[in-house]
Amino acid sequence: MLPPIIVSTTFILALSLRRRPQLTVVLYLLLWAVLPHAAVQGILGSAGPLGLHPASWLIVFAIVIAIFHDGKSLWPMLSYRVPYLVLLLLLAFMTVTTVRGGGSVVVLTNQFIAPVLAIVLVWLAGQRGKGAVRFIALSAIAVGAIEATTGLLEYAASSYLFYVDFNAAEYAWYFPGVFDRPVGLTGHALVLGFACSAAIPLLVQVRRPMLQVGLAVLLTAGTLASQTRLSLAVAFIGLAYVVVRSHLPLIGRAIVVTSSVIGVVYLVAVAESIPAFQRMNLNDGSAKVRWVAYEWFIANWQSIPVDGVGIGRSYDVARSAGVMSSFESSIIQLIVDVGAPVALAFSMALIWLLLSRHKEQRLRGTLPAALLGIVLTTTFSSLSNMTLVGPLMFVLIGLGVAGLCEPTPVKGVLATSRSSFSEARTP
Repeated sequence: MLPPIIVSTTFILALSLRRRPQLTVVLYLLLWAVLPHAAVQGILGSAGPLGLHPASWLIVFAIVIAIFHDGKSLWPMLSYRVPYLVLLLLLAFMTVTTVRGGGSVVVLTNQFIAPVLAIVLVWLAGQRGKGAVRFIALSAIAVGAIEATTGLLEYAASSYLFYVDFNAAEYAWYFPGVFDRPVGLTGHALVLGFACSAAIPLLVQVRRPMLQVGLAVLLTAGTLASQTRLSLAVAFIGLAYVVVRSHLPLIGRAIVVTSSVIGVVYLVAVAESIPAFQRMNLNDGSAKVRWVAYEWFIANWQSIPVDGVGIGRSYDVARSAGVMSSFESSIIQLIVDVGAPVALAFSMALIWLLLSRHKEQRLRGTLPAALLGIVLTTTFSSLSNMTLVGPLMFVLIGLGVAGLCEPTPVKGVLATSRSSFSEARTP
């Protein structure tokens, strides 16, 4: 009886929030942040015939309701976003390949289809004004702060604290009695690093200097605790961006700069004792696994089917090739799963979407957050597992283009005033 209750509850929520798309997106992120896939499987069981995460059901229902309630207003907004329409077409190809190849429709829907549909809801929020988009951006920061806090708690305790039994049942590499590095609520250290570091550029939207500094310290500390190399590099890039592009007055920027300098000096002084810096050694196990995967791909790329083998099947290919249990690269995995042409077209469509230019300006901090988020997904199995990565990355992409709405008044669910569009164009 539980799955029907979950599905009906998400439908009621989507219906109730149809006039507030920003709240739907925020709830979508929060559900993934506090209720990861392992917990869904352990607590709630399968949420329907497709086994979708409740957050994915929420997005699917929200889009269906928007289409039926005010579909005529959606098309003008989408018609000039050609790269997004290309994404939808590519998702159709990916679905066909996955079904035909016996891949995982569940992973495809949770990590690609529902997140790409969530972009539309972010755009709908953008039509309600700058405040609605900023609310989503601040919520992405809150998600990073939640994950950072839980990760730091595990780091301090030197023990896994959250969803231990569920993670042990879901992940073969997760051993409750052997603590490697913190995972927070995410169930995966690399996802923890992703959530923390990708949110840092959005801190330019935090107006209070002390709160901005405090969140910067928390998110950076969470990234350090995750002990992930690329996330740490992205975190420092994000901090530099915040210092340069912040709305804060001179005194606020001085506080951020001073705090950053003190932090960098401290890190340099104690670098050898911090696990994240110890992992900079490129001879560690994870780097070797990636190198073996790259070597296999270079030697065997011509044997990969041009239309792929289906989402999720790259794990089978990796095991049969003797490359451990995963290629540890979302790029290689996507090429194996859906074929090189679709994988390349999908990546190019995302960049095309982000770099499209219209008259309106995007919210400050959202473009670097989206671009850095995409970069972060390239060095681990980011989109082939059901984690927070897909939902958060595509919401960040939606934020990166949410300020590009045509300033044309619409009716019904999307109704707004000319003044709200004027506000949306304010940088």
